[in-house]
Amino acid sequence: MRTSDDKKPMACPKPAAARRPVALSPPEKPIALLSLPNTGTDWLVDLVLRQAPHLRYYREFFNPICNQKHEDLLGLAFGCEMVDNYEKIAQRHGPYEKVYRKTWAREGLDFTKENYSAFKVDWFATRFRCFVLYRRPELSLPGSRLPVKAWYGALYGSLVRNRASLPRDVRWLLDFAAAEADTVNKRQVAAFAIYYYQLLKSARKHNLPVLDYDDLMHCSPEELAPLLSGVPGVVDAEKLARDVARTRRPPSNNFAALQADDFHARLMERAQWCHGGVAALASRAPSPV
Repeated sequence: MRTSDDKKPMACPKPAAARRPVALSPPEKPIALLSLPNTGTDWLVDLVLRQAPHLRYYREFFNPICNQKHEDLLGLAFGCEMVDNYEKIAQRHGPYEKVYRKTWAREGLDFTKENYSAFKVDWFATRFRCFVLYRRPELSLPGSRLPVKAWYGALYGSLVRNRASLPRDVRWLLDFAAAEADTVNKRQVAAFAIYYYQLLKSARKHNLPVLDYDDLMHCSPEELAPLLSGVPGVVDAEKLARDVARTRRPPSNNFAALQADDFHARLMERAQWCHGGVAALASRAPSPV
């Protein structure tokens, strides 16, 4: 009879092979379409979402007037047409990261479009995969809705309030506009031109894709697909190109009614002198239909 002393000692288990840590890819950044008011962004966003329905979209998340849940926090850093924070539209520095962590970072969203973003591209480019939509003023002004005038009035007013802290080239353009823009309409045109100048300049700095609205209106689907393929959020460029061609409706604005053609031309001449590569798109002649 075997006693407990007769039992063989149990073999120690062999140590498991050391596992190498698996490198996880960082999560993909969310998407931001950057533009100006009344430039066709809602139409474009709708088409992007049709071919990428998985994207969780919030229209102008960082605009305090469009985000009731976070309006007080957003108003600490981001501007809109409201009188108590319109001056922040043209400010280049603010507590963006702090506000971002308390708002967007907690919502699980993928996609926003921002119309008051021209002076904040440096920050947006760190947190978002950005692209820009450009539409020339002849297709955007005057707006068919009265709020368009208020939006561009706030944009211009913010430039004036922040003149001392603006980049030197932007300040030079504003000084010309302030001396020459003797009507409300001319100040709208000045705001449109100067903000797009800043936005396109920043887009070039950060190598952001820029879509030209004229191309969206006039190019064939075959021509559009390569232009759209590198845009953040586009998963099926051919479908998006077909949808653009099928739904596009070139706007019919009476820019001449603003009586600002000569003023706009002289302002763009100065923009060309400041930064020719940026102004080239903004002063481009209309594409043939």
